[in-house]
Order: sequence, then C-alpha cells, then structure tokens
Amino acid sequence: MYNAGEMFNTFMQSLLAQTLTSLEIIIVDDGSVDGSDARADAYAAQHPHITVIHQENGGVSCARNVGLRIARGKYVTFLDTDDTMRPEMYQMLVEMAERDDLDAAQCNAECFFSATAAPSRLSRSTTCAAPRC
Repeated sequence: MYNAGEMFNTFMQSLLAQTLTSLEIIIVDDGSVDGSDARADAYAAQHPHITVIHQENGGVSCARNVGLRIARGKYVTFLDTDDTMRPEMYQMLVEMAERDDLDAAQCNAECFFSATAAPSRLSRSTTCAAPRC
C-alpha cells in the first residue's frame, strides 16, 4: 500500500466483510506519507488477523515480495487499495479451488465509475516477483 488516501477505509471494510473467516491480511505500507500507515496500524490493533509491515518506498513488486515472505496461508492474493470485493469472493474462490483440486483460481473484475472518482476494480488477482526484494 502506498498513499491509499480516502479509499483505504472502503477497501478495508470490503476485506473485513469477507465470509471466509480464515483470512490472514498482510498490509505492506510502502512508505506512505498521507496517514495511510496510521490507519493500517489502527485496523491491525483492532483485528488480530491483520499484520502491518512498514518499509521505505520500494515499489509494488518489492512490497508484495515482503508480504509473501511472512504469508502462512495455502492461497495468496494481491489487492490494491482501490479494489473492493463482494463479501463472498474469497470463500467462493477457495471452495472452487478445493473442490476442483486447483493450484490457482481467478475471478473477473468489473469497473465502476462514480461522479468524483476514477474507475476502480471490484476484484483483481496478480502474481509477480522482484529479484532484489
């Protein structure tokens, strides 16, 4: 996460509303200077399944690799703070992966517009690696 701004609370509420209750949420603060880091810490203080890591800005690939190093789950997903998810999204993906013995699962994204905001995603999943991180 880098300078998530006002989108951060909406993003976090959609994560906390997930019907899959075994989520491990790792937030890597990539050097935010807009107060997002403090908001992330506040969520972690209220929810034991949220971990926040603070680092100097190194870019999205570095931040994701830092999160991967401490992740303990069977499945991993990467979100951006302008994403919001339907409450059943992760439960549906995990159930599908388990039922069909899948190594990976994905879902479609929908763009939506508001009068004051740029397009955002309802769901997105990516994988990446950065050799220096």
